[in-house]
Order: sequence, then C-alpha cells, then structure tokens
Amino acid sequence: MTPDERERMAILCERIAKEKNLTKFMELVEQLNDLLKHKEQRLRS
Repeated sequence: MTPDERERMAILCERIAKEKNLTKFMELVEQLNDLLKHKEQRLRS
C-alpha cells in the first residue's frame, strides 16, 4: 500500500467513525472497501 493510500485509509476510517448520516456513511465504507480490494489484488499478484 502506498503512503497516499495509507493516508486515505486513515482519513476514511476517521470519517466513518464520526459520520452520522447513513447515506454518507455507506459511501465512505464503499470507498474504504475499494481501497482494500485494490490492496488484495496487488497481494494476490
């Protein structure tokens, strides 16, 4: 995972923890899942 991706993940996790709007929460979780999927794909390669 690149430093930028790590930073993005930390920011997303912080925002997810604080988010009170369900729609926005789900959008943030989807973004985090995308980051994790990309990492998984790189690890499998």
